[in-house]
Amino acid sequence: PTLSPTPAGPDTTVYNFEDGTVMGWTYLYSGAISDQNSTAQYYLGSHSLAVSVNYASNDVEVGIPFAPATDLTGKTILGHVYLPVGFPASSKADLFVKTSSGYNFFAGGQVVLVPGTWNSVVYDTTGVANINTVEQMGIQVLPSAAWAGTLYVDSVDLLDRKSTRLNSSHLG
Repeated sequence: PTLSPTPAGPDTTVYNFEDGTVMGWTYLYSGAISDQNSTAQYYLGSHSLAVSVNYASNDVEVGIPFAPATDLTGKTILGHVYLPVGFPASSKADLFVKTSSGYNFFAGGQVVLVPGTWNSVVYDTTGVANINTVEQMGIQVLPSAAWAGTLYVDSVDLLDRKSTRLNSSHLG
């Protein structure tokens, strides 16, 4: 599921990277080799999270670990991913949460990504077991072929399901 891009302007989302830091986000799984704050690409505001990757055959997960666990009951996650031109066509992404001490993995529906533009990814967490004990949250990118370079994440928000920024036809 995708949303239409929002016009550029100030970024008031929970994870907007506007403070010049990575806001606790890090690479969580193979494929990513580093992350840093960047002004090279951004969805809103003037900063984003730049993730340097070297995909051989696996996906990459970037996200934020929560300690203590966080309650995301009633939340929909909305995030944005930018892939540069040249990123393998037909690559996909989804948002995910890992709950309770066993890191049970739950992901929203996969979105086919379009290189050279910002791609919106939405995850309605309705029905996720133990959503009141989220240990990690993030974005998983699944490339269709090997690739090395930098992708960007920006404007990740935790919205109430009644938010005017969401349309029910876009929930995954």
